[in-house]
Amino acid sequence: MISRSITLGVIPVLLLTVTLSVYSDTSKHDKEVELSSIPGIRSGDSGLLWKRVDNRKDQPNALVYFPTLVFGTAVIYNLPGVSRSLCLRGETLAGIFNGNITSWNDSQIVATNPGVKLPSSRIRLLNRDDENGASSLLNLYLSQTTTSSATRISVSTHRASPSAFSVHNEHQMIAKIHGMPYTIGFADFYSVRDGRVARAALQNKAGACELPSIKSLAAAANAATPDLQLQSELNAVDVTAPDAYPVTGFSGMIIPSFDKADHHLETTVDLLRYILTDGQKLASKSGYVALPPQLVEQELRALSMFGNH
Repeated sequence: MISRSITLGVIPVLLLTVTLSVYSDTSKHDKEVELSSIPGIRSGDSGLLWKRVDNRKDQPNALVYFPTLVFGTAVIYNLPGVSRSLCLRGETLAGIFNGNITSWNDSQIVATNPGVKLPSSRIRLLNRDDENGASSLLNLYLSQTTTSSATRISVSTHRASPSAFSVHNEHQMIAKIHGMPYTIGFADFYSVRDGRVARAALQNKAGACELPSIKSLAAAANAATPDLQLQSELNAVDVTAPDAYPVTGFSGMIIPSFDKADHHLETTVDLLRYILTDGQKLASKSGYVALPPQLVEQELRALSMFGNH
């Protein structure tokens, strides 16, 4: 039986919650394994995960990243009296987070929302004080879409506007925005897909404003797949696709390909193979964005480097 206490970060856990209930009942293994305790194996969101891998520079070709799920960062807000979803450009969003844009009727916000009556109220910015995948992905979008160095920021409290309110986790972020008018922040798309808070549409590389959705995240992942390499940081940020949500990435696991002698390897490979096959079907049925088939095929081929298990 595979332990259900496996710790793989927020997004992989959502997938594993679905898959492990089946896998643990159908697997012939009687081993229990907690992947967070296996030496060398790391899990989480791609951009943040690579930053935490100590030996990447020493052995850049010895690490393989296996995406398990597509995720996205949603920009969320509370704007009384405005029912239509706002459209924001990357440069505008960066200006909000660094404190250069302070009111809801700023000319840059008005420019991408014609016909919307925006209040003159001051923007109340919420930010996270912890390192997390949602902010890492959003910052990558901002860095790729802004032209002025003055608007290139890291979405973290210590670099954001000094007037920003600090929250400790995603639950607090969503609760604060839900109850506090004129606020703006961000959260993982899956946490806000129920519509309890308003989500902004973000301008993508094609110039279209796209809301985060199952369809727009899948479009971004599909467009990014042909250029992805499993031994590098993976994301689908601001890809060239008219229907793609621009703040899209992958969550998964990094495995050291050189450590074939690890006694946990067989169980780990079996679990990955299950996630990449039956697990993807379960993810889709449960309302998550499954990996593009082309990427799944690439990952299954990469598993062969760990030997035949």
